[in-house]
Amino acid sequence: MNRLTGKVSNLIVAFFMGAIIISFALTGFSGFNNTANSVGKVDGNPITIREYQNAYNQQIQNYTRMFGKDLTAQQIRQFRIRENVLNQLITRKVMTNYALNNGLESAEDELKKSIKELPYFKTNDKFDVNKYKQLLRANNLTPSKFEETFLEDLAIQKVNEIMDSTTISKAYARDVIKFKNMGPMVLAVRFEKEKNTSKIPVSKEEIKNFIENPENEAILKSVYNGMKSEFVKDDEVKASHILLRVKADKSNDKEVLAKAKALRKKLTRSNFATYAKKETEDPSGKANGGDLGYFPQGRMVPEFDKAVFSMKNGAISQPVKTNYGYHIIYRQGFKKGFNKKLEEVKDIVAKAHLQKTKREELKKVNDKLKDELTAALVAKNTKRIEKMAKEYGFTFVKDKNLNFFDANVDSIKFDFETIKPLMSAENTGKVYIQDDVVDTKLILAYEAASEDIEALKADKFEAQYNAMVREFQGTMQNTVIKQLRDKSDIVTYSNML
Repeated sequence: MNRLTGKVSNLIVAFFMGAIIISFALTGFSGFNNTANSVGKVDGNPITIREYQNAYNQQIQNYTRMFGKDLTAQQIRQFRIRENVLNQLITRKVMTNYALNNGLESAEDELKKSIKELPYFKTNDKFDVNKYKQLLRANNLTPSKFEETFLEDLAIQKVNEIMDSTTISKAYARDVIKFKNMGPMVLAVRFEKEKNTSKIPVSKEEIKNFIENPENEAILKSVYNGMKSEFVKDDEVKASHILLRVKADKSNDKEVLAKAKALRKKLTRSNFATYAKKETEDPSGKANGGDLGYFPQGRMVPEFDKAVFSMKNGAISQPVKTNYGYHIIYRQGFKKGFNKKLEEVKDIVAKAHLQKTKREELKKVNDKLKDELTAALVAKNTKRIEKMAKEYGFTFVKDKNLNFFDANVDSIKFDFETIKPLMSAENTGKVYIQDDVVDTKLILAYEAASEDIEALKADKFEAQYNAMVREFQGTMQNTVIKQLRDKSDIVTYSNML
C-alpha cells in the first residue's frame, strides 16, 4: 500500500490520462447527487463533485481488483483514499492550467482523431459513433463535457511527453557512476537496540512473582495482545506461480488460455522455477522463479486462494483464471497454524515484559555488543561477526563498495558525516560508529575500490544510464508539480467529501 500511495506523485499524470478517461467512459456515478457543487478550486477552476466521485470510484475499483474483495470503511480511512483522490485531482488541475497557459492545447482535428482511437468506443476495430453516444449517455455525460475533459488529458499528455524527453548526458552519467565507485571496500553492521532486550537475563523467581501478582493481570493481557502474532497463526501454504496476463478487454483470453495449457504440459517440479523466470508476466516473479513464499488463506484473490488451498503439496495446477489472467500454481509446502492462549504462555509474556523494563541492563548489552563488534571488525573476523549476526539477528554486509553518492552500504544507510573520514586512505582499518536512538551502525574500510569505470561493460553501463534518466525525469516531474502547486491558489472543501 505504501508503494501504491507513496509513488503516486511520480505517476500522477500517466495515471489520470488513463484511469480518469476510462472511468468517465465506463464507471457509473453514485453517492452524490448531480449538482454544481465542488470539493475544491484551483486558481478559480472548480473540482466538481462529479469529477471527485468518478475518480474515487475508479480508485476503489483498483483496490478491489487488487484485494479480490470490497474494501471496508476502516480500510478506506486507513489508505486515505478520499484525501489521495482529492490531492490527485488538484495536481491534475494544476497540470492542466500549466499546459493550457503554455499553448499546449490540441486542435479539434487532433481531439477527434484521439477519441476515435480509444478502444472502448470501437466495434470491429472501427470507431462506433452510436457506441460512443451510448456509453456517454449511460454515464450522464454529454459529448461536449467528455471532449472538454479529454482536451485536458491531451494537454497534460503533452507536458508529460516534454518531461519524458528530457535526459542527462552520458558523460555526466559516467562521472556519477565513477563517483559512486570511488568509495573503499567496507564491512558494515547495523543492529536495533530494542531487539536486544531478548538477551537480558530474567530469573524464574522474578517471572513467578510477577505472574502471581493480581495487579499485573492487565499488563499480561496487554503484552500478550502485542505479541499475538507469535502465539496465533493461521494455516499457511508455500507456493510459486506463473502468470500469463489477459488484456483488459479480454480480446486475447482464448489465446492466453491455450498458451497456459501448452505450458502446463511442460512443467515439472524440477523445471517450474526455470520456466517461471522465462514465461511469467508477474514482474516480481521473474527473478525468483515465481516464488510467493508462505501466505495465509485470504491473502490472494479468491480464485487463486481456493485453488492453492485445495491442492496437495508438490502438485502443479491447471491454469486458474483470475482478474489478472491465468495462473499456473505449484504448491510446495504447508504450515499448520496454532492458537496459544494467554494461560499457556504467561511465563513467556511475563519474561518479555520484564526484559523491556530493564533499561540499564539493555544499555549494558548494547554497549558490550558494540565493543565486541568493533574488535571483530578491526580484526576483520567475518566468521565471528556472521556467528553473532545469527545470534542477535542484526544486519551484516561484507565486502561491499561504499557508495559516497547516497551513503549506502546495501541496506545500511549512514549519515555522510559518519563516512566522510573514509574518503581518506589514512583512515583505512578504523571503525566509525553512528549511534542513533533506534539503532547502532558500525563501518570499517579495509581497502580502496578497484572497479575501473572505463572497463564497465556497455550493456551494464546502458542499464545504469537508463535508470538514472528515469530517476532524473521522475525527480524533475515531482519538482515541477510541487512548484506549480505552491504557486497556485488552491482551496478545498473537506466537508464535501
